[in-house]
Amino acid sequence: MLPSLSRRTQAPPAFSASIAEQRSSSPLPAKHPASLSSCQSFGWQGAMRFHPGIASVSCREAKPWNAWIATDLSAAMKTVFVYGTLKAGFPFHPLALSEAQFLGTVQTAQAYPLMIAADFFGPMMLDRPGEGLVVHGELYAVKHDQLPVLDRLEDLGASGSFRTTLQVEPEGGGLRQEAIGYMKDESWLKPLHSGYLSDYQDRRFIPPWNR
Repeated sequence: MLPSLSRRTQAPPAFSASIAEQRSSSPLPAKHPASLSSCQSFGWQGAMRFHPGIASVSCREAKPWNAWIATDLSAAMKTVFVYGTLKAGFPFHPLALSEAQFLGTVQTAQAYPLMIAADFFGPMMLDRPGEGLVVHGELYAVKHDQLPVLDRLEDLGASGSFRTTLQVEPEGGGLRQEAIGYMKDESWLKPLHSGYLSDYQDRRFIPPWNR
C-alpha cells in the first residue's frame, strides 16, 4: 500500500531520518560522535541526522566504490539517484528509502540544472545534461515494488514530472553507474527561488501534509 500523504495520517517528525548502520569488522565509533571526521578516523562515513531543533552525526560503513558496484544486485532491485527531499535527513526519506540499501554518496557525471522552485520550495532538476552544475546526491538500491512509492512522492504522472536514467559517479570522479533519476520540466519552475545548485541543503521545503 502506498503511504498516504494526508496531513491527518502521515505527518512524520520534521526532518527525522537516518541511514541504517551496517555491520563491519572495523571498530565502530560512537553512535553519535562529535564530528564527521571522527567517523572517518575509523574508516566509516559520517551522515548528519536531523531532528526537531537538533542535529547529530551517525556513522555508516565506508565501502570502496567498486565494492558495491560489483555487488550482484537482484534483478528486482533498481539503483536510484536522489538529490533532494528523498535524501537522508529530509522529509520524504523515511517514507520511501529508510529500508533501502544505501550504495554511496555520488555526483552526476554531467552537469544538470538543479533549482528550488514552486510555492512549496521544492528541488527541481531538469533533464538538460551539460547545463547547470554537477549535482551531488545519494545512491540507493530499491526494490522494484517500492518504485511506485517514490513515483508518488515525486508526483510522477503529473504534467512535466517524469523519471529517466542518468550516469553517476563517486564524488570527485571515478567509475560510472547508470541510475534512475526524477526530473521536472520548465513548467515546475514558477516561482523560481534559486539559481543553479550543486548540493541541495535548503530547509524551506513544505511537504504535502503541511500545504
